[in-house]
Amino acid sequence: MRNETRKARNQRRADRRLELAYKAWQLATNGGRKPTPKRGQTGYLSPAKLILLGIKAGQ
Repeated sequence: MRNETRKARNQRRADRRLELAYKAWQLATNGGRKPTPKRGQTGYLSPAKLILLGIKAGQ
């Protein structure tokens, strides 16, 4: 049964990370609208990049 609990824990962790990544992606894409670029920034980040950023933030 120990293995089962470890699996459950890892699943929870993965779910949390995905949730954070999605939230970060939503914020960065401004709820689906492209954010206005600030000086020295590109206006659009690809979802893959944002998901990576979100996952890093979530760990």
